Amino acid sequence: MISAIPLLLFATLCAAALQDIAQLRISNVFPVVVILLYIANGIVTGQWHLGQSLILFAIFFAIGLLLFHFNIFGGGDVKLLCALALWCSFASVGIFLMSIAIFGGIVALLFMIVRRLLPDSLVKRLGWPGLVRLGPIPYGLAIAAGTIFCFAPVVYS
Repeated sequence: MISAIPLLLFATLCAAALQDIAQLRISNVFPVVVILLYIANGIVTGQWHLGQSLILFAIFFAIGLLLFHFNIFGGGDVKLLCALALWCSFASVGIFLMSIAIFGGIVALLFMIVRRLLPDSLVKRLGWPGLVRLGPIPYGLAIAAGTIFCFAPVVYS
């Protein structure tokens, strides 16, 4: 039987991505929900790799602080990635990061195209800063897409 927990995780990531596109921010609610879902998943399935997860969380946090300090990543992106690191093991973290990086490139390319095609009047009317030309890329979308791409085959195989 398929657990609803991964579906809730994927829905949470989609909501975070939409908020990032619309507001260029990721609310603290989303990383908290991701952490709570990790705990619930561990209780329901009994599959814990807590030691590895906490080490990866600490590594992501340390690197994330540097990326945030140098204005490469937003704080919401860092918090979301740290929460998602809990879901990883040492064996899965490489493909997880590679999936996010690949989707990051795809998202950046798509946003460059969409931003050129959308009329400024529509962008202004929508009021979504993620669509403003030459603005920052809402990387929450890449994080969500890469995570879903990475974890969905494992969950539903």
